[in-house]
Amino acid sequence: MKPVSATWVGHRGFPPSEKDLVTKFLATLCLESLADKANELRGRDDCIVNSDTFARGREHVVFELNFGDGIEWVARIPLPHRLLGRTTAEIRSEVATIRFVCQHSGLPVPRVQGFDFDWTNKVGAPYVLMDAIRGRIYEKILPDIAESKKAGIYHQLAAKLVEMSKLPRWNKIGFLLGENSQYTITTMAFEGYHRLPAVISSRKFYFQRANWFLESKLQEGNQEWIAVAWLYREAIPHFLQSQYENGPFPLRHPDFSNPNILYDDEDNIAGIIDWTAAQTSPWEQFARYPHEFNRRSFPSGAVAIRERELFLQFLEDEEKKVDPAIPMTKFIGSKAGRIAELVDEYHSYSVLPMEDIKELIYLIYGSGITWEEIKGMAVKQILSF
Repeated sequence: MKPVSATWVGHRGFPPSEKDLVTKFLATLCLESLADKANELRGRDDCIVNSDTFARGREHVVFELNFGDGIEWVARIPLPHRLLGRTTAEIRSEVATIRFVCQHSGLPVPRVQGFDFDWTNKVGAPYVLMDAIRGRIYEKILPDIAESKKAGIYHQLAAKLVEMSKLPRWNKIGFLLGENSQYTITTMAFEGYHRLPAVISSRKFYFQRANWFLESKLQEGNQEWIAVAWLYREAIPHFLQSQYENGPFPLRHPDFSNPNILYDDEDNIAGIIDWTAAQTSPWEQFARYPHEFNRRSFPSGAVAIRERELFLQFLEDEEKKVDPAIPMTKFIGSKAGRIAELVDEYHSYSVLPMEDIKELIYLIYGSGITWEEIKGMAVKQILSF
């Protein structure tokens, strides 16, 4: 049997600009200490760390650990240059989240076997030891996978989303912390940015996020981005669902899409990985398509309508098994759901997303308002304060 790392690409998975930073960081690690810790946890002496190759996520590297009895673990280590000033609180929360999901569902997440959050430990960095999950990631985004695979994969994704919706809910929006089934929520963040006190209202979450984004654009001084941030704030009442405003709030995977879904050789979902920055969230943020269904194709700028409808069909089938009223399906397929989806992409763009902006304006104001008029409205209102 091939090792879990057989398809890992090491440095080829990094932007060239990061190669030197990663190489220097890896040279500081004592990977033998990972093997020592794994042996200690299992009461063995035969663990070997495969140091020849590694996998990577956006903020982590992953090494493979092999035991003589065939058991395989992975070690997940944060990249210091990718933490962007954040602390190991995110790693602690991710461990708590994974354990919570394992305790309350059958979702295929890697079980945590051990961890150390200290940058000065013998390894030389914080790490989490987890069960290895065999599987591969599809390189193409979900709407572009082979036609013959779409129905099977979309149906599975819909079923997993419904299963996530069945996890116990919370009276606050924020990150889980704790262990031994004793969890608390004290802080939250907007897409991984600076931590803030947890809130108990989706309205407060959305307006606090919108005001934070608007303030950041005001500081940058670009009037078009200021108008976009203003528009996003104006959109909130058009999608907020009053019956869910005060919770309870579902636990949300922040990137439930291709890069974090592992498939076996028969195209069955084998694992859902990378729960970094997972937190409880407003229901309107949880109830949405995997974000790749929102991407526009080049050069037409079209959204994959047929694929979205196919996913929604399977979501309805699965949600009926839990709730005949199919609230997620109805919201995702509604105008309010589309507005929420467009607004939730606020942090994703480095250039103005004009097609999304035009669609959002149409959904809120109809066909009689232009982008130039929106910019004027934004400037007038902001300058009046």
